[in-house]
Amino acid sequence: MIDLSVIIPAYNEEKTLGEVAESVNAVLQTISGSAYEIIIINDGSTDETPKIADRLSKKNTHVTIITHTLKQGIGKCLADGFRQARYRWISFFPADGQIEPAALGQCAKALDDSVDFVTTVYHQRNTSLFRKIMSAGVRLLLRLLFGKFPTLEGIYLFHRKILDKICVNSRFVFNFELVIKAYQQGFRFKKISIVNLPRAGGKSKVANLKTIWGTFKEIICWKING
Repeated sequence: MIDLSVIIPAYNEEKTLGEVAESVNAVLQTISGSAYEIIIINDGSTDETPKIADRLSKKNTHVTIITHTLKQGIGKCLADGFRQARYRWISFFPADGQIEPAALGQCAKALDDSVDFVTTVYHQRNTSLFRKIMSAGVRLLLRLLFGKFPTLEGIYLFHRKILDKICVNSRFVFNFELVIKAYQQGFRFKKISIVNLPRAGGKSKVANLKTIWGTFKEIICWKING
């Protein structure tokens, strides 16, 4: 068993958050016993997400909530969640229901004494052609600017010691910056394959021109500023 903190960012995920959090909790009981926590980040939601998160925390002492009054984006959600995480291993999990919670168990099973960071790729990605093209473009630009780095498509799991060695500043490409900087620091990676499901409810928060422009601008600034 491993002790594990799981961060769940949520912006207007009233249709899926409850079921996702309950399922993640069930998986964590099997892989962590009682040594786990779920940190839900309410990122300025305007629907019933805050009430659902509050209900989950009152029902389960392993669940805590961080609230952003205004939407701040995935990077800030993860940064705040990782900062509050108490356990040795840390992961994040989307609230939209597109990944089976069993994937957390797969990541935990992949750990051994030679692994600091587990990344995931999808068997088959259930998303739009536009989203696939956008993701491919981001990855291509990152490889051109930063060279080789471990493939990442879904969730990941890493040892908290990594946070003592690197600083991540991105908002739109937080996950990529974390992986690339950890890889450049010599941490040991393993990649596994997981299932990607159709979105259970709500709408994508990234497939828009504002996010695309912000992503590419952020990557260039990251390269220039280091």
